[in-house]
Amino acid sequence: MEDCGRDCAEARDNGRKRPEGTKRHEMSRRGSFSLIRPGVTKWCIVVAAVGVLLIDTPIDRRCYASDTILEQYRFLLGQSADGVTLKLHDQSFGGGTARCSLSICGRKSGVSLQMRVRRAVRPDEIVLALLVFSVEVRGYDSGGRLSYSHELGGFTFGDSRPGAWHADLDSLPRGLREIEVVFLGNYE
Repeated sequence: MEDCGRDCAEARDNGRKRPEGTKRHEMSRRGSFSLIRPGVTKWCIVVAAVGVLLIDTPIDRRCYASDTILEQYRFLLGQSADGVTLKLHDQSFGGGTARCSLSICGRKSGVSLQMRVRRAVRPDEIVLALLVFSVEVRGYDSGGRLSYSHELGGFTFGDSRPGAWHADLDSLPRGLREIEVVFLGNYE
């Protein structure tokens, strides 16, 4: 039994398993051997506690990849949108290979918004897919209050694929002083 005590002490000091031929109860009687080293137990408890905190923490909706702002445009219309025509051509939509054009036309009956996104790809060209998860159009009145909100579905141009998307909104209210168009998505 004396040899077992010496072997157990060596196993404890070197972090090895208990010597072959010894029984677990012989080792635990002396209280000098543990299958888990003391430092490891502390780390397991810390990792478990952090895991519980992360599971119980609600994730903010703004953290999702589908809510990444790919491109955002804001137009100030002045005191009245009547007779106003604005055109914007973005040659590098979202910092990538697509092009975007927006056209706002103010009439007495209301404001119309035309949106076009297109991409041409040469046969030998390799480009990332364009993923737009949604398009949000917001209109603000003269006090800066949200008075119009409309969400359009998304669209996708595949890897190294050309594409075209368009949407026309003819029902924007007359009293808008500012229009914001937000494309949520990314290039992958």
